[in-house]
Amino acid sequence: PLAIGHRGSALAVENTLPAVLAAGEQGMDYAEIDVQLTRDGVPVVFHDGTLQRLAGRGEGVWELDWAQLREIPIHDLRYDGASERVPSLEETLLALSAGPDMGLLIELKPGPTGSAALAEAVMEVVERCQFGGRIMVMSLDYPSLLPIMERHPEWWTGYCAYSAVGDLADAVWRYGVDFLAVEESLVSNRLMGQARELDLPVYVWSVYDSEKMLQYLEMGVTGIISDYPEELSQVLGAYRDSHPRLTYQREGRPPFSQ
Repeated sequence: PLAIGHRGSALAVENTLPAVLAAGEQGMDYAEIDVQLTRDGVPVVFHDGTLQRLAGRGEGVWELDWAQLREIPIHDLRYDGASERVPSLEETLLALSAGPDMGLLIELKPGPTGSAALAEAVMEVVERCQFGGRIMVMSLDYPSLLPIMERHPEWWTGYCAYSAVGDLADAVWRYGVDFLAVEESLVSNRLMGQARELDLPVYVWSVYDSEKMLQYLEMGVTGIISDYPEELSQVLGAYRDSHPRLTYQREGRPPFSQ
């Protein structure tokens, strides 16, 4: 099973370079980040539809040029006085190239600029930074994945699902993705049975409770996504010591792990 930090980690302001680097320092195999496009087409690491929660501003990332966005301080109430800024995807890849030996799970969040534009911009940056061997890509928006699956079948691509949309539709099992990333309320023995039949890894997000982490591991999930890398490392370390490692034998899937 893989250990994956959610939005980097909760050890710093979410989706910022300190949060991502802290995940690597805590032994995560991957850090999950959210990527959107600015108005001038720069892929940046940010989750929300607007800057309201972290910067007190109503604009969306897609309404600002990169030069404007990079000057806006962002804050998290959990870190009183801490001020960070939104990083670009390129900055994040370069920081990891020189930092922790960790991969990135990139969630594509297309806005008004469209799915194809986001996929193309992400591929261009990953290719230029020669980081393709250390990423996985996922999205709630399946069309965002199609250009990547066509041009880079060797990259892991996954469909992301959450409980608000109800049970997974049968069509999901025919998407041809390499993994599923599901909200923890969707994890069930039925889901895991279907995934095992198709030899499809399942990563579950976002898990905060150590007992829940262990429960999902015993059910057969192959990755845990959590804000708290220290706790996840402890649970996974104990689990790995007492269980055989699961191996998925599918073409073109060299998993990056420490």
